[in-house]
Amino acid sequence: MVGSSYSDDISSRLSSALSTLSPEPSPSSSPSVASTTTTRPAPSTADVQSRLSTLTAALNKSHHSRAQISSTINSAFPPFQGVSSIPVSDEAQSLELLLLAKLTINSWKLAVDQVMAEAGRLEEEDNYWEQVQRGRFGTGVFLVQTLPVRLLSATSTSISHFRSLTTEHTLPTLHQLRSIPPSLLLTSMFPHLSSTSTTSFSRTFLLSLSPLSLTTHEITLKRRAIRTSLVALATQLGDLQSRTGLKGLLSRSFSPSFSTTTGYFLSSTYSTVALLSRTFASPLPDEAPGTPADLAHALLHFVDVTLPKEGKKQKEKRAVVFGPVVGLWAVRYGWKQRQSLLEFVVNAKDTVQSFLFDWVLAPLQNIVNTIRHSDSSLNLMPKESLKSDLESLERMVIEFGRDQYGLSGDELAELGEKVRVGDLSAVMRVWESDIKSPVKSALTGNLLRPLLIQVQKVKVDTLVMVNGIEKMLASQQLTFGFVGVAPALMICVGVGRWLGGWFGGNKREKRAEGMRAWSALRKIDALVVESGTPNATTTGFLLLSLSSLREYADTAFPSKDSGLREDFLEDVRSLESSGDRVGVERLWRWAGRFNWGEEA
Repeated sequence: MVGSSYSDDISSRLSSALSTLSPEPSPSSSPSVASTTTTRPAPSTADVQSRLSTLTAALNKSHHSRAQISSTINSAFPPFQGVSSIPVSDEAQSLELLLLAKLTINSWKLAVDQVMAEAGRLEEEDNYWEQVQRGRFGTGVFLVQTLPVRLLSATSTSISHFRSLTTEHTLPTLHQLRSIPPSLLLTSMFPHLSSTSTTSFSRTFLLSLSPLSLTTHEITLKRRAIRTSLVALATQLGDLQSRTGLKGLLSRSFSPSFSTTTGYFLSSTYSTVALLSRTFASPLPDEAPGTPADLAHALLHFVDVTLPKEGKKQKEKRAVVFGPVVGLWAVRYGWKQRQSLLEFVVNAKDTVQSFLFDWVLAPLQNIVNTIRHSDSSLNLMPKESLKSDLESLERMVIEFGRDQYGLSGDELAELGEKVRVGDLSAVMRVWESDIKSPVKSALTGNLLRPLLIQVQKVKVDTLVMVNGIEKMLASQQLTFGFVGVAPALMICVGVGRWLGGWFGGNKREKRAEGMRAWSALRKIDALVVESGTPNATTTGFLLLSLSSLREYADTAFPSKDSGLREDFLEDVRSLESSGDRVGVERLWRWAGRFNWGEEA
């Protein structure tokens, strides 16, 4: 377990409580070596107490592994001591009992951690098989991956059967070869069928099943075996939570009237060792040993013999043949098509380069230029065109007023002001008069001059309209720039998120952790609701699910939220000790706070 595990919390709490106790000599305790006659040289009491104090201090600093526990027991209680196993003094006996109690706590933690680790491995394996069995595609992939091993097994079975039919001088006949039952080859390819009852799987039924259905049935049996093992481990874990032995002793030790004697301390420690041995199907005698050395050797037997060794994760044999074959085919195909692949790489490089420079960087540069007012790409006409045409129209009207009406001085200036605001009434009055006799006016030339002035006026009006459109486009030029570059930026963001999902994956991992925590809390809710009086199996499954929440707390909370993490772990610890509905409701509020149910 990473971080603060359930066994860490309990063992630390027990060790802290143990440090406050000092076993007192029992009134009927066995006499020490100091008061008995013996031929062995008595070790110095100070040396013994110093050695025991050193070993106890080492246990206080950190939890020990299996090898360290065995080494500590052998150092403090050498085997085959005989009468020398009797403590040299009452103080030495108290130190021996304290040392044994702490070693027992370490052994309990070792057993709990091992059971939880094995259960976690089985849960991961069950989740893998669930993913494989979820759809026909996953089952088909698993069948293809394991097909080489199945074919090899069928070939080996066929050869063995052929040899059994072959005698020293004759080969098997065709009739004998035809008599080979197809179920023999089928069970060699799908070994789980050989453990199934013959009445359930007759020859006809076996031959009627498809390979995919047989694979699905094989996976179902695997998951059934895993779940059976999980139930056994959960029962062991539940049994390890018994409040007898040291846990009962230390829970009562906080009573003001409580006092411990060496005999009671010895029996309580032995009760815990007996619980550990009984949990792993190796019961000890009911009667407690007479000396701390005998108790130490019982604990040593549990650590070295009774407690199973840590199992190794077994991997399925898949793709034994197809992997090299597919790899060889890929290499040969790539070598034959190397020129095409090289051209594809070069073209892909040019395409990406053109996309980045022409559709991303260049539009962004145009946006920057627009912001800095250095871009005139949206000009629809020269800047001085409207001014020159308006001045030309003004001169034409003024000359027309001088020639037609004989205006001068201030009257011409006033006429020019009217032209600048678009008023051509003076010209229009002449036009209206001449249009009454168009032929005569056309021949004398009076009609043509007002007509040309109106043409110039239309040109000026057109330029004014174009100038207004140009100003409107200039005011929205930044918007057009962002609209133009938006598709390219969306493509870049999409590719970046896709690459980030492959190479980063932090957010995806956090969502997956949240989903696992939500699944564990769902199991906890079901266990608390369904269990009236919790038994060992229910308690074990509850602790296994809560361990998933502890693992989530170790990775999900930032270092700056250490206080929030401790609050979360406090609620987890409360549910571990009480197992009531109130604790589940508190954890559901945490689930809503961190969105555990959000889909990955």
